[in-house]
Amino acid sequence: MAVLRDDWSTHLCTVSLLTVIRLLPVNTSNPLRSRTPIPRRSTLADRIVTTVPPATTVPPVEEGSVRLEDGAGPLQGRLEIFHNGQWGTVCKDGFGQVDAAVVCRQLGWYGGWVSLGFEGGPIWMSQVDCSGVETALIQCPFPGWGIHSCQQSDSVGVICVQATTTTTTTVIQPGNMEIGQVVVRARWRRFTFTRPLKRVPVVVVAPRTSGREAVTIRVKDVRTTGFSAIIAKPTGSKVRSGQRMSVTFWAVTTGIKEFGNDGLVLQAERTNMRNLKFGKKCKPDGLKPSDWGRIEFGQAFQNQLNEPPAGPPALLTTIQTIRNEKGLPSNSKPWLTVAVKEVRTDHAKVALHMSETSRYGKVTKREQVGWIAVKQGIYPDFFLSTGPTTVVALKSARVVSGMDNPGNPELPLGTTLQGGIALALVSQSTRRGGKGDDGGWARVLEATRQYVSVAIDEDQTCDKERNHGSEEVSLVVFGRAGRN
Repeated sequence: MAVLRDDWSTHLCTVSLLTVIRLLPVNTSNPLRSRTPIPRRSTLADRIVTTVPPATTVPPVEEGSVRLEDGAGPLQGRLEIFHNGQWGTVCKDGFGQVDAAVVCRQLGWYGGWVSLGFEGGPIWMSQVDCSGVETALIQCPFPGWGIHSCQQSDSVGVICVQATTTTTTTVIQPGNMEIGQVVVRARWRRFTFTRPLKRVPVVVVAPRTSGREAVTIRVKDVRTTGFSAIIAKPTGSKVRSGQRMSVTFWAVTTGIKEFGNDGLVLQAERTNMRNLKFGKKCKPDGLKPSDWGRIEFGQAFQNQLNEPPAGPPALLTTIQTIRNEKGLPSNSKPWLTVAVKEVRTDHAKVALHMSETSRYGKVTKREQVGWIAVKQGIYPDFFLSTGPTTVVALKSARVVSGMDNPGNPELPLGTTLQGGIALALVSQSTRRGGKGDDGGWARVLEATRQYVSVAIDEDQTCDKERNHGSEEVSLVVFGRAGRN
């Protein structure tokens, strides 16, 4: 039968009510033998699906949570901390790199640098005094919530970095080394790296000026996650329990390392030794010095074919253990530092040194001496997890004298450090012999982006003077903290 139409497109139907007619082939066989069911045609009800979204709950913000707001990206901005149901800021007064590093660690990132020029919200914290071991800002000492004398414009900002940074020439894979600053006190404190290193590192530290008394820094319990440190004083120096010192540390996993196209080469190792030296004055009868120990360098610091002479490396040393120690946290007994002489391209002579304190304490066990040898040079584009920086490694002439000697020289770096700060590490590289061998160890007096001032310190156990003949020192300076 023919179907007549009035006109195309003339209808009273909606799209949803259109019926689709499927033409099936005619089954000419016996219908009683057919067992194939005819599919049921879907209806409009089949196609209507009602979706009920699941109930969602926003987790409550925990007391002491931190965040970075109004920055150029998620890794930087105004520091805010959550207290009593409200976000507030932190005043810049007393807030430094150590405090910022705690914030970045709490957020799961690296770095920890302070930026200024922020304002907004109530000021919750001021005069924050983190030690560097905390995992959250709320764990750091401060006067109390809302106690401050700051303006809104004094709110501090923080800059962090992610774990991995890439450049056109170098991929930073954290885990080989970390350079930074910690605040050490006259009692043992634990310091945690921003992330665990791949292996147990060598840790070298550089004592700075802290009052006028003779001090150094001792470390122990070096692990992949961190280390412990204390301000140590020899017999004859007064131990003040509240004394604190901001020091630079450098942690490097053992082995020889070459860093990309920068040309920086270093070797980090640990050597167990009981080789002992001491001053000629005030020594007990019968005590005799032992021979110098010897550490061997790899081929990296020796002359290569068609290359200019490499020269000896800058050599940094720190004792890693306290196996003979009986006095800390009071006066250290036996008083031990590392003596170095004859730094060559393939070796150096090293020993433990008691200065003029050999009457106090005995050395019956081997101590582990950690050392880092660095190829001398200026490395302008050394990449850390925090960005590019300058690294300078040098071995000075014999121009560094004692704490009481007038006019200690400023050792020029030969460049201006990229990165904004100067993290300096120093060790003595020569040892005066004969009657003039009264011990001594290097301390950083001042570190800038253009020069570092260094002096040789002495104990005051046998005599009160701290004059010292000129020595050579090894110096390594970074323009920023970070990891590699």
